[in-house]
Amino acid sequence: AFYNRDASSPKLSPRYAFKRIRSDSAFPSSQLQWGAYMRDSLSLKIKEGVCEYELCPNTNIASDKDFLAFTITPNMTNNARKYTGGSYIYVTNGGRTENEKFEDIVRYMAEQNDGVKVGVTWRTSFNDARRTGIVPTQPPSGDVLGHDMFAVAWKKINGHEYLGFRNSFGETWGDKGRIWLPKGFFKISSAIAYIPPVKPLNEEIIKPVQKPAERDEFAEKAKAQELRKML
Repeated sequence: AFYNRDASSPKLSPRYAFKRIRSDSAFPSSQLQWGAYMRDSLSLKIKEGVCEYELCPNTNIASDKDFLAFTITPNMTNNARKYTGGSYIYVTNGGRTENEKFEDIVRYMAEQNDGVKVGVTWRTSFNDARRTGIVPTQPPSGDVLGHDMFAVAWKKINGHEYLGFRNSFGETWGDKGRIWLPKGFFKISSAIAYIPPVKPLNEEIIKPVQKPAERDEFAEKAKAQELRKML
C-alpha cells in the first residue's frame, strides 16, 4: 500500500496500482506470470498517480486473477491524477551485507520518520508466525518466494533486533497484519523509499510600499534658523 506522511491525506489503492502495472506493456510487471516489480508501482505513482482506496478497495485477494478481475473506470483514472509527483531512492544496494541492509533501513526510518518499501525472500517457515507475527531467531526453511512489504517499525524482542513490516495478508494475520523479522535471519533483496513532492508555498508575497515622507515646514524653518545662527 501507499502511505502518506501527511495523516490527513487519503489512503491510496494497491489494487488499482497492481492492475495498472500488470495490464500496461509499458511496465515490466506486465510480462510476469504473477506478482509485480517493486519499482513499477512507484513509477506509476510518480508519473500517473494512484486513485484513492475507497474507489478501489482490496477485495477478492485469493489470487492475482481474482485481484485483477475489475475494470478501471474513468473516475479512478481522473482521481489518480491528483496524487502524482515525487521521486524514489534506493535505501540500500546489493553490495551490502544483510546486516548492513537491515541497518540502512532502520537508519532511514529514524532519520526521515517514514517507512521503506522492502523486497524480501519469503520462506515457508515464516508462515508459522501467523499467530504472533514474530519469526524466531533461527535459520529459515522451506520454499523460496519473493515478497514485497512495508517496513514501519524497529524494536528488540528478547534482546534481538527486529524489523516490523506491514504485510498484505490481512489484519487477522500475525501481529494485527504485521510481521516481525529478526536481523540476520532473512534476506533483503532491495529497499526503496518514496519521497513525496514538495508542496509549493501559497503564501502571498506582499511587497513593501514606500510611503511619501511627511514634511513639517515649521520644524524645517526652525532648524534652518538654528543652523544660520551657528554659522
